[in-house]
Amino acid sequence: MYDFKPPYYGAAYYPESWPREQIDSDLERLISHGLNTVRIAEFAWSTMEPVEGTYDFSLFREVVDKCKTLGISVVMCTPSATPPSWMAHKYPEIFMSNGNVRHHHGSRRRTCPTNKRYRRFCAGIVEGMAKEFANDENIIGWQIDNEIQTMALEVGCNCPECTRDFRDFLRKRYGTISALNDAWANYTWSMNFTSFDEVDPMYSDKEQPAVHKYMWEVYKTDVLEDFCHEQAAIIRKYTSKPIGTDMRSTQQYGIAKATSRLDVPQLNFYREPIKMQFWLEAYRSQLNRPVWLTETSPSWNGSNAPNASRKKGFCRANTLIPFASGGEMALYWLFRSHRGGHEMAHGSVIDAWGRDMQTSPEIREISKTLRALSPMIRNTQPQQSQIAISFGYLPYVMDLYSSFETQNSRCDYMKDIINRIYIPIVSEHFRPDVISPNHDLSPYKLLISHRQLTLDEDGFLDRIMSWVENGGTWVVGPYSDMFTSHLAKYENAPFGHLEDWANVTRAYYIPAPSDMIPNTTDGPLPEITFSDGKTANTVFNLASDALIAGNGVKTIATYTGGSEYLIGYSAITETKIGKGRIILMGTQLEPDDYRRFIKNIAKECGIMPITEASDSVFVNLHEGQYGTVLSAIETSSQHGFAVMPFDCHDIETGEKFTKGQKVEMTPYRCIFAKQI
Repeated sequence: MYDFKPPYYGAAYYPESWPREQIDSDLERLISHGLNTVRIAEFAWSTMEPVEGTYDFSLFREVVDKCKTLGISVVMCTPSATPPSWMAHKYPEIFMSNGNVRHHHGSRRRTCPTNKRYRRFCAGIVEGMAKEFANDENIIGWQIDNEIQTMALEVGCNCPECTRDFRDFLRKRYGTISALNDAWANYTWSMNFTSFDEVDPMYSDKEQPAVHKYMWEVYKTDVLEDFCHEQAAIIRKYTSKPIGTDMRSTQQYGIAKATSRLDVPQLNFYREPIKMQFWLEAYRSQLNRPVWLTETSPSWNGSNAPNASRKKGFCRANTLIPFASGGEMALYWLFRSHRGGHEMAHGSVIDAWGRDMQTSPEIREISKTLRALSPMIRNTQPQQSQIAISFGYLPYVMDLYSSFETQNSRCDYMKDIINRIYIPIVSEHFRPDVISPNHDLSPYKLLISHRQLTLDEDGFLDRIMSWVENGGTWVVGPYSDMFTSHLAKYENAPFGHLEDWANVTRAYYIPAPSDMIPNTTDGPLPEITFSDGKTANTVFNLASDALIAGNGVKTIATYTGGSEYLIGYSAITETKIGKGRIILMGTQLEPDDYRRFIKNIAKECGIMPITEASDSVFVNLHEGQYGTVLSAIETSSQHGFAVMPFDCHDIETGEKFTKGQKVEMTPYRCIFAKQI
């Protein structure tokens, strides 16, 4: 009777929080909003294992069966983020500890992922659930745990079990303690060890070298990868339904690692739609399949205090962005507002008393739109991009502990890539992929590697130059190739490989000026001048490299203002290699200047924008059996426009547009226009 296919549109539902007899009315309210999917059981361990070793899945069996009858799809979640109180008090060692402080029952994700007893309990509940729900056709997939994170309590768990495991991780990685000392350059300040047993975990109140903290976090990422994949392996014994873990908008756990042995990318996101696009691309590119947006807010988010309400129309644009980006799911957190416990002030589809919220009319209208878009969502994918942005995990962790930014002017790695690289590019209406170092480079003509402090990750060094030689344009730097994968400087040059590859020498670098420190060497920010005479500004908090171009290397831009130590040196160079080229950035341009710069580079590569549109309008092209579709969504509550690249009609309304027509985009307007 029902096919349980995308688009999946729904909300997180917590029947364990409400009287059991309320299930029918809750599901009726869900359907009355046009929703067709629920995500269940992620925090319900105490309901499913009320006493040790005794499983009771009857509540969720009832929910799954009633959802099937009503045509509601289900994402089944494992509850390992919230162990029950009986477990916490009987086995307190399952919780994270930091020095003499051990966490306790009362929150989520505070357990130690290396604790063997906790892992056995997780395996037991997961296996019981997998057996119970393996054959339900309306269960469309599984979610493992909830918003995994490596560094809860600031440094994660450093209990004796984690400490032993960390030392074993280092033994496996380095083999001998002398190899570790050499890789970490540990003889500075007598930091060298004589045994792996001397290597402590990370402590929040103890000063430790940057490499020590960095490797501790890399270790914690490996632990969580193993934790998730252990649960996935159990579920796969009983079902072939896709498995993922809902992750936040962070590179903290390494997107490539976290998803490497999973099936479907799952993302929770609560910020601006233009930034959602970045994370949707980062997750989609990794597994090359449609993203499941497992959490976003229908109105506002917050814990026990709400943040500001969004404007009317935001819910529509925010919900449709995932589908415009090639996704197949958008779920709200949450369906019914909590009546007690945590996050009581968070926005929801209906309130705690079962009444409509202010966005209920919008949600019903979105449901109608998604029904009209179903053939497109099921039978198209975004057009393959020819531009990619590098987004490594190791550079992210390195930046936490050794950023090389001017003091008191911090701009973290993720925000920098989004605000200074991604947004300027998408504002020109290119649609770049956001890729991890292990990603296939062959589809791309242009690769941008900004702030990739190390290039030695997942075989990237072995593949990049052949891609360049075969015609790729690589825009790399600044702050790239500075460190080995062990967070140590290279022995013979400031860049590990780029000086040789690009035939460019870095004379020295000059930190950005700081108004916090009087009488510093520089006042104004560096200014550069391109070979055509046009000038550009640089950003305020990143250092600038004084570059010397070798024979046959073209200087694209020269320092002409700012520090007297920089004036006259090359700021940006171009080196032809085979059929391709390396464009080495010695400094980072302000977003508006970078936008113009990268547009020209893309044009030289034969890459053109999707269409013309206002900066606040997200556009994308979809191709497949259904045909070719332009999606255009105004994301910032502004008046704008989008130019139609072909004759087309709006899939939902039937409105017709002609090629070249400049269509008004009122605040949060959404158009999905199929080519005629």
